[in-house]
Amino acid sequence: MMNDKDKVDRVKKIFEHYRTSGDWDITEEEYDKFCDWVAYLKDEHIVEINEEIYFVVLGTAEDGLPTFANTVLLETEKLKNKKAIVFLSPLVFRWDLPPMPSGHPAYPLVHEIAHGILRREPKNREERDFFELEADELVKRWFEDP
Repeated sequence: MMNDKDKVDRVKKIFEHYRTSGDWDITEEEYDKFCDWVAYLKDEHIVEINEEIYFVVLGTAEDGLPTFANTVLLETEKLKNKKAIVFLSPLVFRWDLPPMPSGHPAYPLVHEIAHGILRREPKNREERDFFELEADELVKRWFEDP
């Protein structure tokens, strides 16, 4: 499963403000993977995600291991009109994950984005389980949307 290079390049332009502002402390390879994963979605979903989600990518220490915590200063202007903040561990870019329900390599990232779009915060385990299924269904619709 491969993405169109032109579409990946368009996604890179959409999200380049994260790289140029210094908000993301990730390698070029990790950034390429993020953009490739997002590019699996239809253009209208990419626009919605860019408008409604603010991404925070936790950094990597000099030894290449993920940091356990980062201080992220969020400027009010950056969060204006956003519905959610999605925090991404550097591990999401490094793990060779088993096949996901949708079969797409972008699934783990897109699943977390779906939680942000749905704006759900579980109050208990039962709600959490339901919200996980709800996010899975949204991802499924995004990937199957003709």
